[in-house]
Amino acid sequence: MVILADQVLWPITRTRYGFNAETEAIFPETVSFVDANLPLLVAGFLFISAFAHAAIATVLYERYVEYLDRGMNPYRWYEYSVSA
Repeated sequence: MVILADQVLWPITRTRYGFNAETEAIFPETVSFVDANLPLLVAGFLFISAFAHAAIATVLYERYVEYLDRGMNPYRWYEYSVSA
């Protein structure tokens, strides 16, 4: 997926305060923080999701079923917290 994808860089910016010495005013200034590689982010999301599902389907299965019997599904929220 990463090899076949085009190089798409997603600019991530941050805002900081700048100071204009002539007017002695503070103003918001947007600066480039990092350029994230979008295909790597997508592949990473899919890998995290696949890893979580594989763990739940194998080594965590018995505990998963116990939680479902009690009407709970915390593993879903653990995965969402990491992949969101």
